[in-house]
Amino acid sequence: MEIEVKQQNGVFVKAYVKAISPDSLAVTYDGGFKPDETVSYEDCRVFQAKETPQSNNLKPGDQVEALLKQPGTEISAWQKAKMKDIKGGFAVVESIEGPTNNDIVSFDRCRPLNLTIPLSYKKFKQHQIPVPDDLRSYFARPNSFHDLIETVQNIHVEYDEKAGNLIVWSFADQAIRRVKILADIYLNDSRQKMMLLQRQEEAKRMLQTSAISSKHVEEFTVASELMGLAIGSQGVNISNARNIEGIEDIVIDESRTDGLCTFKIYAKTTEAAEHARNILEFVMSTVQVPRNMVGKVIGKSGKTIQDIVDKSGVVRVQIGEENNEASDDASEQVDFVFTGTKDSIDSAGLLIQFHLKHLKEMEEMRETIDEVNRKLYSRTSPAPFNGTVVNGGYTNSRERNGSFRGSSSSGRGRGEARGRGGRGGRDDGAPRHGNSDRGEQRYEESDNSDNNEVKRGGEDGASKRPRGRRVPRYNKTDA
Repeated sequence: MEIEVKQQNGVFVKAYVKAISPDSLAVTYDGGFKPDETVSYEDCRVFQAKETPQSNNLKPGDQVEALLKQPGTEISAWQKAKMKDIKGGFAVVESIEGPTNNDIVSFDRCRPLNLTIPLSYKKFKQHQIPVPDDLRSYFARPNSFHDLIETVQNIHVEYDEKAGNLIVWSFADQAIRRVKILADIYLNDSRQKMMLLQRQEEAKRMLQTSAISSKHVEEFTVASELMGLAIGSQGVNISNARNIEGIEDIVIDESRTDGLCTFKIYAKTTEAAEHARNILEFVMSTVQVPRNMVGKVIGKSGKTIQDIVDKSGVVRVQIGEENNEASDDASEQVDFVFTGTKDSIDSAGLLIQFHLKHLKEMEEMRETIDEVNRKLYSRTSPAPFNGTVVNGGYTNSRERNGSFRGSSSSGRGRGEARGRGGRGGRDDGAPRHGNSDRGEQRYEESDNSDNNEVKRGGEDGASKRPRGRRVPRYNKTDA
């Protein structure tokens, strides 16, 4: 609680209340002006209004209180003064009471004479907040209720350790009303803060103890939403890491407010610390796949991506949404978001890149085969038909030249085919060798872009879901 205390020379200096009694106040001065002391109520007053006079309301000759720097000190105090001149936003003032003082001050350091009231014990209002048993040790700490004072303002708070009550004093009714409104919420917030402080102190204690003997310290952060994976089911990961030979201690600090938790590993050797870190450090990382390769990377019924999840050891993969209106432009990328340890994610990225390289090489080989087939087809395709009917049969220039022979009363039957691409009349079940069976067979994985989710511990490694906007996830299956 801020008040003003009168000094021997008649000026008033800002001070803060430390304790309240019926006949006096214990105060501490702002900026260490003088040692803490006990003062009588007659020398204390309270500033109640926060308004300052406007320039158009001031004129030379007005009497005001001005906050003037005291001669020979660095302290400013309130003195009764007279305004001699006004220039812009400043006033030239001369002290009327107290030490002689002439100064040029801004308008915010001037105020009317009637904005303070004398202070007495009877003007204080009091409100008591019962403190639960589990919070009594917390409020016994110095300045443990400083945040309540800053929030409400114009209050003084004391803790009665014997009765277990917070005693709130104020000369303003509005401040007491605010305290009553905030009481329950403030106690709940204080309980959470107490728990975090206890954990923080414990972590610092363990840190100091471990730092004495540990030769190597490995520190890293894990996102709060991944802490369950890092610690493991029933703490299996943290237990395995602590059981590594050479590990002395592992400290987890979850008191940060930025969504991260800090791990500190204390070990005798660098190798042991890195081994423990590989077990505990879980992250999320993105590997980008060209849109026209997404279906092939996923594979039929998700088999390919399931193999990648299982072999790399990642926990899961989440495939970004595909825009149905987007083209198969290879420059467009789709995010494959992997969750797991850093080593497993590196392995997953290696497998993805290797598979993409294989797909691209296969595509280039198919294009080469297609080009060769097109050239071959252009050389072996038959000439256009240019024949006439002779004795119920057909003949053309090749027949007349003896390069083709064939006759039948029905125009069909056995014949001899000479040359490539000829039209024979064979009906004995022999395969026909025309353009139709030169097929350019392609071997491609089924482009299954259905959203799939494969989880570790699943029965079949992949399960189909209907198409939709939801993002697919593939989780590692048990070995």
